[in-house]
Amino acid sequence: MLSSFGWGLCKCRLYSFKALLPVANAKKGVTKILCDKKLGRILGTHAGELIAEAVLALEMGAGAEDLALTVHADPTLAETLGFSAEMIEGTITDLFIKKR
Repeated sequence: MLSSFGWGLCKCRLYSFKALLPVANAKKGVTKILCDKKLGRILGTHAGELIAEAVLALEMGAGAEDLALTVHADPTLAETLGFSAEMIEGTITDLFIKKR
């Protein structure tokens, strides 16, 4: 499941990590990032076990680009936060995203 929403000044991307569910021993999971549409600055996230990286990004004033350029090990749940940021930046190469 891939979704994107735009509310005026904000941009939100959801990344469903079905392929990583066996790694996490889970049945479902989603990573979400909410960013300022103009500056790309991270405003919030829904990341569960990944909250430490998200909070660090918020504290540093990091943007989606910063998270997208951060190296994330594969296959891990941490890379889903990077995938969400790459979706916001439009640089994701792991998935095909239809342009609207």
